[in-house]
Amino acid sequence: MKSIKYFSVFLVILLSSFSLVAMNFGKSDSSACSTNVTREFKFIQPGAAWFSLDNLNDYLVLQGLSEFNDRSPSLTIGHRKEFNRLYFESGFTFRYHDDHTRANLKTSLFNGTYLWNTGFNTLPPTLPLTLFPFAGMGIGGTFLHVRSDSRAFSDAIVSNGPDITMWQGAFLLNAGVGSDFIVAKASHGFVVGIRGGYVFDPFTKKRDWRSRGTKITNLPTPDQSGPYVQLVIGGWGERNKKAKVAERE
Repeated sequence: MKSIKYFSVFLVILLSSFSLVAMNFGKSDSSACSTNVTREFKFIQPGAAWFSLDNLNDYLVLQGLSEFNDRSPSLTIGHRKEFNRLYFESGFTFRYHDDHTRANLKTSLFNGTYLWNTGFNTLPPTLPLTLFPFAGMGIGGTFLHVRSDSRAFSDAIVSNGPDITMWQGAFLLNAGVGSDFIVAKASHGFVVGIRGGYVFDPFTKKRDWRSRGTKITNLPTPDQSGPYVQLVIGGWGERNKKAKVAERE
C-alpha cells in the first residue's frame, strides 16, 4: 500500500510540474502550447522490458514446468500528436517471454499493454532535439499458454488434450523521460529517439487468472511493474499532410 501511495504522489507531482512549466513558458513564449496540432506522426519502439515473475516462476517449477526470464523483448506501435511543446501519445506494446518445454508440456508467456501518455518538451521548440518527462496510464494483459509439445494423430483427433490459455488484466501507471532528434522538411519528417521509464502495477492482489470464463485458482499473479528502455523510429509524409489539408477544407 505504501508503494501505491508513493507512486500516486509522484505522478501527481509530475503532472502538476507539466502544468506549471506550460504556464511559465506560456507567459514568456506564446508558442509554448497551442490548440492546433503542430506535428503528428506514427512510430515504432523496439526495446526491452522487465517485470517480476518470481512468484509465478516458483509455482511453475513446483508443477514440473520451466520458469521464465524477467526480461523480455518489447515492441510498441503508437501515434503521437504535438501541440508545440505539449504532446499526447498512445501506443500498444507487445512483450514475449519465449517458449519452454518440459515433461512434454510447452509453456508460453506474453504480455500486452495499451498506454496513454502526456509530456512536455523542456527544450526550445526551434531546436531539432527534444527532452521531455512524461506520465500516463493504461491497461495491460498477461497470457499464459500451456499445451502438449507433441501428440499422436489418433489422440489429437479425439481430444484437445492439455491445451489452456489463461489471462488476466491490469490497470497500469507509467512515468519516464524521453528524447527525440527530429529532421523536418516541408512535406515530410523523420524522428529517432529513446525512451526510458517505469510501469507500475498497483493492484496485483485484486485480480484472478481466467480461461474461457472460468476462474483459475492457486496460480500466482505476476507483478507487471518494472523498468523499460526503447528506441523510437517514426515519421510523417506528404500523404499525411494532404489528408489534413482536405479535412480542414
